[in-house]
Amino acid sequence: MSRLTLYDLEYIIKKFEPKTREEFSDFGLKLKSIGSGAFRRTFQIVGYNVVVKLPYLDSNFNFSECDIDHSRTEWNAYKNLSKKKKYAKLRPFLPKIYCCTKNGIILMKKYSKTRGERRVLKSKHKALLDTIYNTFGHSCDVYWQNIGLTGAGKLKIFDFGCFPDVL
Repeated sequence: MSRLTLYDLEYIIKKFEPKTREEFSDFGLKLKSIGSGAFRRTFQIVGYNVVVKLPYLDSNFNFSECDIDHSRTEWNAYKNLSKKKKYAKLRPFLPKIYCCTKNGIILMKKYSKTRGERRVLKSKHKALLDTIYNTFGHSCDVYWQNIGLTGAGKLKIFDFGCFPDVL
């Protein structure tokens, strides 16, 4: 089987909405767990520079409604931050999110975690926090775990649950 394109990955996720590693493997995709949070698990699609965020499954093997709502809220916040003029200063810190399905599956570019580089990134992190607080006040709770790093050393926010006022 030839390597899938990003377009193919988006199509598979939007059309078939795979929920588990096994369902992804049906398409020749291997998932590597790279983290989890209160509302979902995050996996890298092995061989690609992308991650997929999957809401948790309930006892009936369906995504939890609360977790789906969190993903949809995050997707709407991302779209508003991307488009509205009043958030223009935050755009350099936005990640690339390729899609969000109706069931809350998010496909986005993979970024390195920043936890270990705190001293090196202190001034960049301060600039990001200043931009966030100047835009939203102190109603945001941005943590190191929600901030990634590009290969070029630029900060990217990869969890938008910390932006309550964007919607």
